[in-house]
Amino acid sequence: MVGGGSSYADDLANNVILNDPWSIALTPSGELLVGEVGTGVVRKVYSDGMVKTIAGGGSMVDGDEIPAKQARIKPWFVGQTHHGALIADQGGRIKQLCPAC
Repeated sequence: MVGGGSSYADDLANNVILNDPWSIALTPSGELLVGEVGTGVVRKVYSDGMVKTIAGGGSMVDGDEIPAKQARIKPWFVGQTHHGALIADQGGRIKQLCPAC
């Protein structure tokens, strides 16, 4: 379904590489969230087959409600609330990331 490709960039599901995918979850609207511990990002698989990085890869580690793509995370667990807030485990601490995903 996702992975097996040759690119870490946002692309179609069969073209991307997943680096140590540790957790998955469904959003309230049915998209798939994938927490990649190896790259420290959360990717969303959309119904049209596109995979986009929606969180992680940044350098901010302190505080909640920070812009999702500015967060530095290790997403051992991922989820999304019905309000749209993305949550991710940060080494024993749950972080809430802004819903601009």
